[in-house]
Formats: sequence, C-alpha cells, structure tokens
Amino acid sequence: MKMKLIGSLVGALAIAGANAATITLTNFDGTNFSGVVDSSGSILNSVGFASIGTFSSDPTSIDDLSSFVQFGNSLSVGANSFISGDINQSLTSGDSYVGGSVYVVIGNGTDLATSTEFFVWKATSNPSGNVYTEDAPIGGPDTVSLQTSTGTVLIGGTTTADFGGGSQTAFQLVAVPEPSVALLGALGLLGLARRRR
Repeated sequence: MKMKLIGSLVGALAIAGANAATITLTNFDGTNFSGVVDSSGSILNSVGFASIGTFSSDPTSIDDLSSFVQFGNSLSVGANSFISGDINQSLTSGDSYVGGSVYVVIGNGTDLATSTEFFVWKATSNPSGNVYTEDAPIGGPDTVSLQTSTGTVLIGGTTTADFGGGSQTAFQLVAVPEPSVALLGALGLLGLARRRR
C-alpha cells in the first residue's frame, strides 16, 4: 500500500514538473551573433542582465519599463556580451503571459532596479514563435533568438562594434535620462522666457 502511494506521489510530481516552460534565450543562432554594447559603444563584457517577459503594450520610452512583467529568472550577460541560457516558469491556461508578445529586456546592472541603461526588443519573426503558449505539456516558444532579423528594437538601437571578428551590427543600450538634467533644462528655459519680458 505504501509503495502504491509513493509511486502515485512520484508520478504526480513528475507530471507537475513536466508542465513548465523552458525557454532558451540566446543572441547566437549557430551562425549569427548579435552582440550588445552600452550607450557609449563599449561591449557589455560579463556585465548586465537579460530577461524575457511581456508588456501590456509596446513600450516607447524608458518610463514604460515599470510595466514590464518578467518571465522566470534572468540571465547574466557573459563574456563579449554573449547571452545564452534557459529561463523556466510554468505557463498554464489563463496565465497572463499566454498569448502575450515576447519581449527581451537587457540592462547594464544585475537587474532592472540596478540598471541605468536599457534595451528592449520584441520578437516579430522568431523561428519558435512570437507569443507565449501554455503548457501542453511544455509551453513556449522554446527558443528566443535575439537577432536583428527576428525582432524589432523598441528602446535602444543598433550600431556597429568589433567583437573580435571584425565590425558587425550590435544592439545598443540607451541611458536613462537624469531627472536633474531635465529639471535644469526646464529652469533654463523658464529663465530665458522671463528675461525676454
């Protein structure tokens, strides 16, 4: 009797464990490498994080990052800005991710809160799909290939950089504007307008 109970419990845990998405995020598809540089053009070399998640609508500015809902764990950016690893989380029916667009967020800190520069990319031609699908038994897409040809840059941009094999296209982070700079600019304009009177 105990053996049946243990067998049933092990079987139930195996099924529960199988209902989870493992999504590989990579910026190397076996042929093409899309490196990442910061706002000054310096290669992110073992600095920064990369994560996938979703937004309720396409972000258009740094301010929209507050609505980012991260999916699973984030990855550390590796040497020479190499990104590759598995992100795990359950994707069940009715989950807010299911049917949502896949976005990649990269920052120069260890997470969103500690970063001062960001990059946001939306999957539009990802070979494994552009939206999250529910576990049946495995959700997806199974791979997010971060390439210029498989998605659209929404925040940040592209530039060229040499990652050791000559100049090539790279994704570039954008710096968060300092609030004090905007405030000083506004005060300067106010002073100029007042002086004209």
